[in-house]
Amino acid sequence: MSKWETRVLPSLLDAQKNTGKIPNRLSFSLAALMAFYKGTRGDESYTCKDNQDVLDLYAKEWNSFDGSIESATSIVRNVLSYAPVWKRDLNDVPGLAEAVSKHLNRILNDGALSALKTCQAEATETAVNSR
Repeated sequence: MSKWETRVLPSLLDAQKNTGKIPNRLSFSLAALMAFYKGTRGDESYTCKDNQDVLDLYAKEWNSFDGSIESATSIVRNVLSYAPVWKRDLNDVPGLAEAVSKHLNRILNDGALSALKTCQAEATETAVNSR
């Protein structure tokens, strides 16, 4: 997560500040990162590597996940509020929690590839409509 915070978060925050909108693809990447920390893909399990506090955060969040939209949204909000990584509460960024929650729910319900295709289609549509 610290790599995402260092490398991607500044671009997301700059875009939101300059346009008032959350970049679709960057918010998708954060949702995909959160989904990755679930530690499973279908029936396959894998081990995530990170600082222990981050692993503990995700273990707690994913262990309490009940499959509902509300539960996924709770994961997003709790992860976004984790200031030791983000150095602030990202729930304060207008529209971020909603955008990431939308993508995370799609990833969980439709699969990552389908969710990515939907994200790409939305980004293309937005670009065409803004011309």
